[in-house]
Amino acid sequence: MLCMVAKRLKTMGNPYRLWGDEFAFLIADETEQHKKTNNLIDKISSKVKLPYRLHNNKYYISACVGISVFPDDCDDIETLCSYADLAMYQSKAVGNSSTTYFDTSFIETIARRNELENDLKRAVEKQQLHFLYQPKVDMVSGKITSAEALLRWTHPKYGLISPFEFIPIAEKSGDMIPIGDWVLEQVCLQITQWKKQYQLLNVAVNVSSVQLTALNFTDTVQTILARTDCLPQWLEIEQTESWLMNDQEKNINILKQLKSLGISLALDDFGTGYSSLSQVARLPLDVLKIDKCFIDNCVTNRDDHMVVRTIIQLGQNLGMKIVAEGIEHEEQRQLLEDENCEYYQGYLFSKPITAKPFEDLLKEQSLS
Repeated sequence: MLCMVAKRLKTMGNPYRLWGDEFAFLIADETEQHKKTNNLIDKISSKVKLPYRLHNNKYYISACVGISVFPDDCDDIETLCSYADLAMYQSKAVGNSSTTYFDTSFIETIARRNELENDLKRAVEKQQLHFLYQPKVDMVSGKITSAEALLRWTHPKYGLISPFEFIPIAEKSGDMIPIGDWVLEQVCLQITQWKKQYQLLNVAVNVSSVQLTALNFTDTVQTILARTDCLPQWLEIEQTESWLMNDQEKNINILKQLKSLGISLALDDFGTGYSSLSQVARLPLDVLKIDKCFIDNCVTNRDDHMVVRTIIQLGQNLGMKIVAEGIEHEEQRQLLEDENCEYYQGYLFSKPITAKPFEDLLKEQSLS
């Protein structure tokens, strides 16, 4: 997909690949009110929106654009790029293929990001990173069968930092791999401890795409499993659709290597990415997780209900377990039970909690 995007961009100038799905153009523009730049952005947006054909399927994407201006905003290329990047993230927050010019009010955000990047390097040793666990519950019996481990960062100055903020920082700074390896080791240690006392199928953890595509990742996982006495079937690795679609063949091979170890594989937030139903059939998955956006209105919105039904039927026909995310009301749970969805997560049963309260739930369940 990214290769096809790059080809289209090359018809309009000389794009530079920066990171992941980010590209940059360097434009000499002396026109009034940046008319030349704005015209180019309109062309880029129109061209990027055209359908992409991949594996006999059509895909549609859009572009969010951030712009910084030399010498108005700054006079060095590194800062200019960081300002454009920040403006681009403002566009992403707005959505709808928007364009944002850098504004000096964004500088405070840059200062915060730089501070977080520096502090994140020492967050593990300072014991600022911790885990919450959200139970996965059997739809019919209401019993906990497994859990999802969620990484959190409590910053001494800013308090609780969302993973949506600090994970991209770690990925760009090069800290994601050591942090990700630490996360896997801690989760495996916790699994091993719980398995000695409770009937728990496995614990899932979302692994960053940067970590998954790192050299010898499968070997790293194997080493961690051996070091923590954690059996492979006790661990479940989650990944999103968007990662799989970036370089599908390569990423499928990575999943197959993990699968060969005996690890369970889950596709998180299904329905929000680019994959088609036929592509899912090619993936070596054990679990399909229905995104919360379809669950929220599935009781009142027929279209969402039909999407949920289709995902459940698709997954089960392919031999996968189905987990519904974000169940908050009994009516949602009942509808999903009627559609034969096997498991759910959500505030109806429990919000994400620390290890001790989670253990209390397991103890209570073992006594009932």
